[in-house]
Amino acid sequence: MEGNEVADVVIFSPHLDDAVLSMGAAIARMTHEGRRVQVCTAYTSGPPLEAIPRRHRAFGDYGLREAEDDRALERLGADHRRLGLHEGIWREPRPRSLVGAFRTPDVVAAFDELPRLTAVVREILSRPDVEVYAPLGVGHHVDHTEVTLAVLRAAIETDAWGRLAFYEDFYALGESIRRQHPISRRRKWPLTRATGWAAPLGGLRFWLTALIPRGPQLDDYLPTIRTMSWTSEPLAVEGFEEIKFEAIAEYRSQLPMLGGLSQIEKLYRRAHRVRGGELFWRASAAPSSTDDGRTRGAYPAPDRPG
Repeated sequence: MEGNEVADVVIFSPHLDDAVLSMGAAIARMTHEGRRVQVCTAYTSGPPLEAIPRRHRAFGDYGLREAEDDRALERLGADHRRLGLHEGIWREPRPRSLVGAFRTPDVVAAFDELPRLTAVVREILSRPDVEVYAPLGVGHHVDHTEVTLAVLRAAIETDAWGRLAFYEDFYALGESIRRQHPISRRRKWPLTRATGWAAPLGGLRFWLTALIPRGPQLDDYLPTIRTMSWTSEPLAVEGFEEIKFEAIAEYRSQLPMLGGLSQIEKLYRRAHRVRGGELFWRASAAPSSTDDGRTRGAYPAPDRPG
């Protein structure tokens, strides 16, 4: 099942690893239950490899990265679709460094791939039997923000909220980063329970990453999400956590930039334990003045900082 073939579940992934990092256990659970899962990755192309500075070639070697993604998804039992869009770091004018990936444009019209992405999401949401998952856009990465905007715009147009859920991006492992996002900050954990304590060097990396972002937030581009009702719920990872890490281990070219497999495992194990599993958000177009981001009755409310 590839390309436009029928799937029960479609998961939008900005890059070749995001879906597996964020919800690999959920994917494994779905396929174990017999569901047909397709990961639709947006940014899977760039300039010729020889035109990329050597220090950045690990990001731009898409032949290698797609092979890694094939192996990871095969472990989870999922299939793929790749849209072939250019990552933001390769578009002109190119940012001077990778830090530029965390600079969002002043106006929504400056997102180059947003029309095409929105059209793809709209087409998938038009299929009444398909459940869709998408990144929440935590971390302020321009590519993640663009995908999240596309999904939100298409969902508003099609009113398909009942079949749509958002996963928290890899950057959400940093509690300081989660608190910058207009949705994920509705559900906070005390900093004493932060994921970073499991691997202090990784925690420091996320703390530093939280200092980088510049530019409008998701709700600046789409103010209507401020008045919507948002609820969060964890999906337990028991029985599927290890296969998630086995799949993550396939992204060998990317792991050094993410801190290494050992740190990633420690961080995610603590996140799964503290948060009750992999965390997902759902939205309703109906406004709620009292919504605090919790799914009432689904699990005990975490301690809050004073």
